[in-house]
Formats: sequence, C-alpha cells, structure tokens
Amino acid sequence: MKSDPQPEPDEGQLIDWYGRKVLVVPNGTGRGRRGPGTSRTRFTPAVVAELRRQAKTIPVRELARRHGVSRQYIYLLIGPKSPKPRKR
Repeated sequence: MKSDPQPEPDEGQLIDWYGRKVLVVPNGTGRGRRGPGTSRTRFTPAVVAELRRQAKTIPVRELARRHGVSRQYIYLLIGPKSPKPRKR
C-alpha cells in the first residue's frame, strides 16, 4: 500500500524584522491564527438572545467559562442591564 506523498513545504520569505533576518514560513491554511468557530463567529443573534435570558439567572463568570470567552466579552454581548437614564 502506497503512502500519500507529502506536499512540499512552501518556500519561506526572508524579511528584515527590526534589524534581524527572520524566515517567515506560511502555515498552509491560508488563514491567520483564528480559524472557523472562533468567538467572533459563533455568537449568532439567537445565541446572544439566549445568553441575555441566561444572564438573568446564571452568573456571567459561569457563562464565560461555558463558552470559553472572557467575562468582558459576555458583558459586551449581553449589553447594559438597564437603559441609561435621560438627562434633563
């Protein structure tokens, strides 16, 4: 049984990085560090609405742990608890 041939590694690019010569090798995925399913793409409007409902009974720390994001990001998603009062 033949093994699948391994793809040839892409050639790296030699750049000058703050006075140092650095070899930059592409990772082959065509993406940066973030791939599909990151925190920015998995919170659809329906999920955010569910988070708002859950935030009334479940602590934000627990919601953040369940979804694998920071508490600050959960606060950003659920928005303020009450509207700001109008100035007169």
